[in-house]
Amino acid sequence: MPIIPNYTEVTGAAHLLQKYQAERWGAEVGLRLDQMTLKVAGYDIYQQLFKDTKRFTNVTYSIGGHYHLSPLWHLTTNLGAAFRAPHVHELYSEGNQHGSAIYIRGNRDLKSERGYKWITSVEHSGERLHVRADGYLQWIDGYIFDAPTHTMHTTLSGEYPFFTYQQRDAFFRGFDIDASYRFPQDIEYGVKSFMVWANERGTGQLFPYIPSFHLGQHLSWSPKLGGGFSGKVTLNHLFVARQTRFDSAIDIADAPPAYGVWGAEVELSKTLKNGQSLRLLLTGDNLLNAEYKEYTNRARYYTHEAGRDIRASLLWKF
Repeated sequence: MPIIPNYTEVTGAAHLLQKYQAERWGAEVGLRLDQMTLKVAGYDIYQQLFKDTKRFTNVTYSIGGHYHLSPLWHLTTNLGAAFRAPHVHELYSEGNQHGSAIYIRGNRDLKSERGYKWITSVEHSGERLHVRADGYLQWIDGYIFDAPTHTMHTTLSGEYPFFTYQQRDAFFRGFDIDASYRFPQDIEYGVKSFMVWANERGTGQLFPYIPSFHLGQHLSWSPKLGGGFSGKVTLNHLFVARQTRFDSAIDIADAPPAYGVWGAEVELSKTLKNGQSLRLLLTGDNLLNAEYKEYTNRARYYTHEAGRDIRASLLWKF
């Protein structure tokens, strides 16, 4: 039996957008109407035919603006409402989820998620230094997520953890940072980081499977080779902290420890005639063959992430 039934999905939308631009600042207002019609037909676990039709209609809006603090600094802020209709997988799933080794059951009573998000960004764009920092607050009515029931479901292929889709009012907040600096001698250092907090409104209960703190760094060198050749060598590292913001009473396994993985890439390009080019890439991930698990990957219940991976590729643009 397929994990989801046969279905047809028809969507339509109309939107209005108004912008105003002055010398140092600008503003925009948007309004959008969306409708989705979902028709399904399939068989349940008792081999009984069922059919269903659902319609979701939502109105969303956004209002935002930007201001040039100086020639190098730029401030942007936006407040908007959005929605997300439940996917057919969240509504009608019944079976083993591919690649995760869990048994998942949909929830036909799910309604549309409705979110309200305020995001503010500060960006610096200089000749050598580029920095962008984003901070956001998001309130979601009816946040859809799947969670374990702490029971096992038996099938012909064995027993699997039983998951169901649920809906709660949520409060998300977080930040993203992306920065890079170009040194002389064509050397660049960059860093990217993000953090997310997520709680159920009212009770403060933590949601499962929210990413932990991530910090990625890279150091690259782009030498001038001449003769139509260009090259780039990059060394990168990713650190992921242990997720401590989760409810052990909900999850079926403790969060894995923090980890760090190293990677590298060597690129050589050659410009050809008539706008053509050749590009040779040698890429290595998890170079030290670290043994680790990613909290948001359900496969962590059974196995570790992939080990050392080295790939070579040749790209011809013509």
